[in-house]
Amino acid sequence: MNTKILEYIVAIAEERSVTRAAERFYLSHPALSRHLRAVEDEIGKPLFHRTPGGMELTPAGLYFISDARAILHLEQQMNLKLEAMRQERHHSIRIIMDTVFYNRFVQRVVPAFAKLHPEYTLDITKGNAAEARDALRRGDAVLAAFISGEQQVSDLTYLPFLPSRLMLVFPRDYSGKTDIDGLRQALEDGMFLSQYPSGSTVHTLIEQRLSAYQIYPKRVMEGETRTIMEHMSRGNTCCMLPEFFLQLARQAGLVIGSEFCPMNHVLAYSSQSILSPVVKDLMQEIIKAFSSF
Repeated sequence: MNTKILEYIVAIAEERSVTRAAERFYLSHPALSRHLRAVEDEIGKPLFHRTPGGMELTPAGLYFISDARAILHLEQQMNLKLEAMRQERHHSIRIIMDTVFYNRFVQRVVPAFAKLHPEYTLDITKGNAAEARDALRRGDAVLAAFISGEQQVSDLTYLPFLPSRLMLVFPRDYSGKTDIDGLRQALEDGMFLSQYPSGSTVHTLIEQRLSAYQIYPKRVMEGETRTIMEHMSRGNTCCMLPEFFLQLARQAGLVIGSEFCPMNHVLAYSSQSILSPVVKDLMQEIIKAFSSF
């Protein structure tokens, strides 16, 4: 006998009518009557007798209804507790993360945050600065980490967490100038430019700065940092790397040039939002993870 049958019997007692109880559960009168007969056959005693005023509980019915209500109450309390546990386990913080930060965020920040707040999950979406700002303004994200070349805007709060620059990087055997004039000449001589993916903030910053210098590369290969480093290791490829990747470039024997342009690495959130202690903990973990570059 399952709890749904108990609900049926309790409904008959409350409605004092099989017909009205059946309507409560969108059952037919014959269907609910069969359920009632099956229960009475199982316990060997009638639960109701019919009177002009409706269905009346027998002594056996009174005992049955008392126990049925107790069981249904326990089931309701258990379901409420389980739902609360599910809700607690599935608290989620939505974050927009620039692709430059994504790998380190997943490797360093996610495990550290999970130890602090195992009841929370991080819903991470890759996005550039423009996408991050739009998501924050719509309320689709709580926090964003991205590279920005702009000053703080009025409706968002920016917290700089990693001062950085884009640096010119050339292949191992490069012997020319390592400033912007050297970059111009290298590209004119047929060298490839290894660039971050179209749509990313770094890609946009590089394009804007190149355009300001009236440099328009004809041979461009796109990819994430790992792909860029692989292109560079094969030679005949230059790039602009964020400063915090320069140690990798030095280890690969690449030639580090001059600064290409400054960058602001920021954590951003809506100026109207009140950050919870959990989100503040997440921000501290991000700052800690990236301060060790």
